Amino acid sequence: MILGGTAMRRLAWKVGLSLILLGSIAMGPGAAADEGFRVSAPRFWWRNWAVPPWIALVGDADGDGRADLIAVDPSGEIEVERTSPLGKWVKDPDARKTFGKDFVAVACGRFTGGAEDEVLGLERDGSVRLAFGMHRGTSGYRADDRAGQIPAFTRPATLARAFSADIDRDGCVDVVIQRGPNQLVLLRNLRKDEGLVRFSASVAPDPAARAAEAGVGRFGPEAHTRLVWLDDQGNLSTAGLEVADGELHVGAAVTLLKANRGDRLAVGRFLGHATHDIIVGRRLLPGGDASRTIELPTLPNEAEAKHDLWWRVGDIDGNGMDDLVRKRSRTDREGGPEILIHFAARQGNVQPGFLDEDQDGLPDDWETGRIKPGGIDLRALGCKPGRSDVIVEIERFDKVDTRLLETEVDVTVRYFASLPVANPDGTRGIAMHPVYRPTTPHADFDNVIKRFDERYPPQAHRGVVHSMFCGAEGDPDFAVAGVMGGNGRFHLNRIVHDVMSHEFGHELGLTHEAFQPHNCPIYPSVMNYTYIEGPAHRLDLARYSEGALCSLVLNERHLSERLPFPLERVEFLSWTPYQYRLERSRDGRSVLIDWNWNGIFGEENVVADINYDHGTDFGPPRDVGRADSAPVLVTHGTPRDGRLLLLLGRGGGLRLREWLGSDVDKEGDRWSAEAVVEASGVLGDPTAVYLEGGTWVAYRTTDHVALRRIVPGGDHPTIGPALAVPASGGCEPTLASFGGHLALFLWRSPGQPIGLRVIDVKGREPAFGREEESNFASLVPVAAVEAHDPAAPALWVAMVEPNEPDRRSWSGVRRFVRTPEGRWHESRREWVDGEVAGRDGAKPFAIHAAHRPTLLWRSEPGFDARHGRLYHFSGGATTADRPWSEQYITMQTAARETGTNWLSRRYTQPEFTSRSAPGACWFRGDIAYAIRVHDNQGDRNDVVKLGFYGSGALPEPMSDYNDVAFIHRVGLSHSIPVLTPEAEAATPNFPGPVSR
Repeated sequence: MILGGTAMRRLAWKVGLSLILLGSIAMGPGAAADEGFRVSAPRFWWRNWAVPPWIALVGDADGDGRADLIAVDPSGEIEVERTSPLGKWVKDPDARKTFGKDFVAVACGRFTGGAEDEVLGLERDGSVRLAFGMHRGTSGYRADDRAGQIPAFTRPATLARAFSADIDRDGCVDVVIQRGPNQLVLLRNLRKDEGLVRFSASVAPDPAARAAEAGVGRFGPEAHTRLVWLDDQGNLSTAGLEVADGELHVGAAVTLLKANRGDRLAVGRFLGHATHDIIVGRRLLPGGDASRTIELPTLPNEAEAKHDLWWRVGDIDGNGMDDLVRKRSRTDREGGPEILIHFAARQGNVQPGFLDEDQDGLPDDWETGRIKPGGIDLRALGCKPGRSDVIVEIERFDKVDTRLLETEVDVTVRYFASLPVANPDGTRGIAMHPVYRPTTPHADFDNVIKRFDERYPPQAHRGVVHSMFCGAEGDPDFAVAGVMGGNGRFHLNRIVHDVMSHEFGHELGLTHEAFQPHNCPIYPSVMNYTYIEGPAHRLDLARYSEGALCSLVLNERHLSERLPFPLERVEFLSWTPYQYRLERSRDGRSVLIDWNWNGIFGEENVVADINYDHGTDFGPPRDVGRADSAPVLVTHGTPRDGRLLLLLGRGGGLRLREWLGSDVDKEGDRWSAEAVVEASGVLGDPTAVYLEGGTWVAYRTTDHVALRRIVPGGDHPTIGPALAVPASGGCEPTLASFGGHLALFLWRSPGQPIGLRVIDVKGREPAFGREEESNFASLVPVAAVEAHDPAAPALWVAMVEPNEPDRRSWSGVRRFVRTPEGRWHESRREWVDGEVAGRDGAKPFAIHAAHRPTLLWRSEPGFDARHGRLYHFSGGATTADRPWSEQYITMQTAARETGTNWLSRRYTQPEFTSRSAPGACWFRGDIAYAIRVHDNQGDRNDVVKLGFYGSGALPEPMSDYNDVAFIHRVGLSHSIPVLTPEAEAATPNFPGPVSR
């Protein structure tokens, strides 16, 4: 394009030497007025805001002089988090406005010339839309309008960065978009020309197309508009932007300085002048002048900035100086993604109401009493800047023992004051300020529960206080609190021991598992259900964890039985509930522990479930179909490389599925289609075992027990003919392997001895041996598994004892060997009494349900090859009106000195019960486990869920956690960040309008 004389004169400033440009920037206004400038430490503002694909903007949406957080969904929805003059953001009703659709660029600015920052969106089809008209004290845009149509060659194909600035210096805010590839698009605001807000488009080369960070600002005494960017090598560069004859032009690029490669960039009026400044990393360039750099030590360094997702600018506190708004990515352990604000100010020119020196969520101006948010005088309560404070309003029913409650609360107050927390004013601890509210009639119990979150704390106190409601003795399901929230409930205990701390810990963001997939035995916290009353029920030890054992990370798939701590620090592991056996090392600096209960100390690379007290997990549950019988799992081949088969009874038929994956973590849902083993006529639960290249399945029919041989083949298995077992009518079968043969147990009734047939399967047709009568009976069909004794094969059989005095309905196991004369000899007998039997002096009782258990055996170190170790799977007790039960895994241990050599654990994840026995088999270094789930919702009832870590030894690492540090750094500030319009209305001399 050939420019005329006027255009050439307008662009003449661009063709001068770069040194002239830099000199003009250096002479910008305020060159001698930067003394005393500072940027505050980060103040937490909000968490997990503007989650992609939402686009984050910062602008004064309601025109009250304080910037707000604005988020735009590319689908056309807007959400505004309004900044309150009280110093937090306000949750207003009806904060969202829908306008337009399919946006590829959005920006905010005062496009109509008013006091409010409006939202401009460019749609994929080229339509320009504008949302505007948010009045002071409101949070919704009154209107939106179509404000132009740009040609196809100027439209971004994907979501693009956009910047607002008056490029043509006509007093109207324009928008610059990095369209790509290597193109800038100018949306020029033609409001003055036409009287309405309309935008036209032009394009120019983009020198910052590959920049990781970019911004637009006005610099120098002439207030020229410039593009500023930071490339991936850390070069901070700038180029002028100008409009001539309605077209955008870009000047030559100038490098200002070399920054760190991981630095972030922001352009704003941080010094409060008419022109802009640049922040790059931890340096401020006043007016864009690199020769007058000001260090900002409160901003993140290069390593810390790597966790930042973006930087934005806006005058949040209304002091005329732009503040820096950051979104930082943090793990759940650290509180999750969060919005932080660094407030810009000069000495004596700060808005203290927005600062929070001690980061306790209570701004300094509140704690001095200058502002009384919601009508609460924090100074009168004892709060003060520089020390961590928390206010807890105590609610209670009129039936609560007030004296006991006050004693309990005092224990909590003293405990929080004792926490090892260092405050900016030199004090230690957290000052808890309880405020006792009027009692609530216990007759209003149902209404309290129904409207709890609505009522507590009162709307006018939200964002200022926490609330704890004390229930009366016997109130059902009353101990509960939301994680990282303002309210919770708790019960008193006649033994005063700080029962508030667990539920209040939830309010401050703590979880039961310390942000881990499951709890950890070395996390000795009152938050951990295992230690909620302290190790060994020692109430004096019921405390938040201080993270003393954080250096040790435990992985149940690769455990070391050497703990790198002296005995005194881990001795609690030998107390209830775990009662692990410990041995002090010779040097006294470490401890040996028997994680897997095999009697051997100091093993390495051990696989064991070590955190089972409050329940055992079998890994991610996979839905594998519905069933009306017990599921059966069998490994076709060796446990290391065999193929996993699942048998399901449904609608009188029997179905087969094969797992087709190779990685249990990534391909747990790869299953073959169902194959029909038997179309109809199947009764009861099937049973299966692998032997001699085939998987054998037995099941009851109307007339007999049927036996089939299966060879898997994905979607096309080979299923042999059904063979009738002689004289087996009415029997429930159980299959096991024994010395290269099948052992088929036949159960007829609780009072009859169990029948047994040995079946030779080495020929063309199975040869059924004669039925032999055993010398024992069982209330339910038995489980059986072969023990691979090198000297002679043996069978372990599990039953529920019907006749033993004082142990009726107890589960027991018996070991049988075959004598040379062909007789069965019982060589060993044990009771599977589990951990609940005789605990704390209680009378032993049975825990197993009235269905067939599942039994696994494996030779393991610490157990002689003859006997090995048994794993027993079954449900708990059932009743006539509740014929389903929880599920248990019980294994043998080498800890006879504890009074029992069986350890029982309960499956709790997902929390389920079942009407039938589970399926289990050794598979890929662990136990594949399947359960038919009982659920009151019909569409989820009788769904079979399968997990690949039935032993409970999961691959996710776990450790101790520093609760106290989390409460101090995160919990206090993050748990009550939001005010309400009611809080504003209840504030004396409220310095602004109230949202309605």
